[in-house]
Order: sequence, then structure tokens, then C-alpha cells
Amino acid sequence: MDATAPAETEATESSDLDKIRGEVLALESKGDLVEAFSKRFAQFTLEMTNDSPDALQERKRELLLTGNSYVVRLTETGLPKDLTGALKLVMRIENLLMASASTFPKAVFHELESIICANFSCVYRLQNQLRCALSFAERGLAAETKLGRRPIGTHLNICAILSEMHQHNRAAHHAHKALQNCRAIAQGPSGPDNAVASPRGTAPAEETSRRASVVRDIDDEYRLVALQIAAHYSFAAQMEHSRSLQKALQHYEDARALLRMLPEETAAHVSPNAQELERAIADLVIKARAQPRPPTKPMPTKIFGATSTALVPATSSGRGARPGRRLTEKSADKKIARFKRVYHSKPAKVE
Repeated sequence: MDATAPAETEATESSDLDKIRGEVLALESKGDLVEAFSKRFAQFTLEMTNDSPDALQERKRELLLTGNSYVVRLTETGLPKDLTGALKLVMRIENLLMASASTFPKAVFHELESIICANFSCVYRLQNQLRCALSFAERGLAAETKLGRRPIGTHLNICAILSEMHQHNRAAHHAHKALQNCRAIAQGPSGPDNAVASPRGTAPAEETSRRASVVRDIDDEYRLVALQIAAHYSFAAQMEHSRSLQKALQHYEDARALLRMLPEETAAHVSPNAQELERAIADLVIKARAQPRPPTKPMPTKIFGATSTALVPATSSGRGARPGRRLTEKSADKKIARFKRVYHSKPAKVE
């Protein structure tokens, strides 16, 4: 009887696992991903009993990545109910990560932390809680920096968030950092990079942003080019907000040139697409033509000791003629005549 007890226990556990797997598939098909993750956690708890420490760590990592992929699926709908579920789920995933922080190597922990922060940022941004989204995006950037990566996508996400907050100078800084990272990677490999090989389960904001690139459906060899296009487009948009129209036009044209390098079937998955770029360039050209010329301000000049007026373009500091010094031609002639009378009436100097 004692010999058959372990066998019965194993059979019961196997039956329970099969039941849970069936429930997970049913919940996933219905879209109830929050409950599906709960079932997966129950499955993990049953399966962990006989695992070695390394196998347990890998199984836990897969569980957290699966949860993050659920968050991505929930955010793709954009429905308020799904966003609430996504936020609840990503909070639970973060709690599980923090409770297991000591069991993970630092590299694995920072990788999972960066993914979770990206998901938090995406959910909060879709809920229009931009300050929370920015906070988690910056935390994710710090985690990726610790991994030695060049986080192009994260810089573009932060740029998009700051642009929505109307902080265009800071947004331009992050778009420029993304461009620098693209160029550094193009010149040669220097460590892992999330732009070229994104970890599973990420929910980058560029997938929901018109300011950055959708790279999920793009082959790895073209993914960096797609991110370069997004970086040029994002930087150009910020320059346009800053009234640096010539610089904006240059980067829009750079993005268009890169897009033309891609195969047609790949370019179809890139955002911004060709039509969006052409429209942006055309709108910018119209805006540049309609831009008024710099105002002119009078600047006094000296003529024979008298003050006359010359019109010169105003400087960026707005300095020009001092108020009250503008003279008409008639008053200038009077001053010249007065100067001549005084000059000629002076007595000759006696040696």
C-alpha cells in the first residue's frame, strides 16, 4: 500500500496539471488573460516541486515573460477594461519579480525589470497618465543601460511621451540619443541591443505611437533601419515644434531616403510610411513659405556727428535702436546744420 501511494500522488498531480493546461487554453481563447495567468501560476507551483534551482529559475523567468506577453495583448485592444486588467497583471508580475530578485542573476533581473517597466509605461500612456508613463520609461532606460545596451526603442518611447507633454526640447534630446545609438550600432557591434533583438514580452510604445516605428513584423536585418527612420522622424517632429524648419526638413528627407532603401514588402510595415513622410515634408515646405520674414528695427548711425536712421534686421535678442532715437530726414538735417554752426563759430586756437 505504501508503494502505491507515491504513484497515486503522481497520477493525481498529472491529472491536475492536465486540467489546468486545458483551463489555460480556454481562458486564453476567451481573452481572459488575467485569470489565465493565475492558472499558469498555479501550474508553475505544481511543477516546481521536483525542479533543480537552475530549472526553477528558468521556469520562473518563462512565467514572467508569458505574463508580459499577456499584458501586450491586453494593451493592443486599447479598451478601458483591458487596460485596467493589463495594469493589474503587470503589477502582479512586478511583485513576483521583486519577491524573487535574489534568485535571479543581475543580468536576468535587469532584463525582466526593463520589460516590466516598458509595459507599465505603455499602459499608463494609453491611460493618459503621462507622468507615470515617463517615470517607468526612465526606470526602464536605467535598467537597460546597466545591461550595456543601446536602448533605441526606449529613447523613442520617452521622446513620444515628452512630446505629448509639450516638452519638446527634452523630447528632441532623446530622439537625438536614439539617432546616435543607431549610428553607433551601424558602425559595428558593441554589445547586445534591444533594437535589433527585442526580448520577448516587450510592449514598446512605438507599437502604439505615430512618432516611432513598428518593428515586430520586420526582419532582423532591416529592424535597425526601421528604427533609424523612426528616430529621424521623431527628431524632425521636435525640430518642427522648435521652429528649426531647415533642420526638420533635413531629417524628414533622411528618413525618406532610408525608407526607399527597404524592400517594398518590408517598407509596408514601417511607421512612418512613405505617404506620412511625403505629407510631413509637403506640410513643412508650406509652413516654411508662409513663415513671415524677420522683423526689421531701426538702428541709429552717425553722419557728421548727427544721428540718422538705418533699417536693419532684428537680432535674436531683440536689440535694435533705443526708443526715442528715431529721426526723420528733416530733423537729421537740422542737427547737421546745428553741428556746422557750432563748429564754424568756434574761435581759432591761438598758439
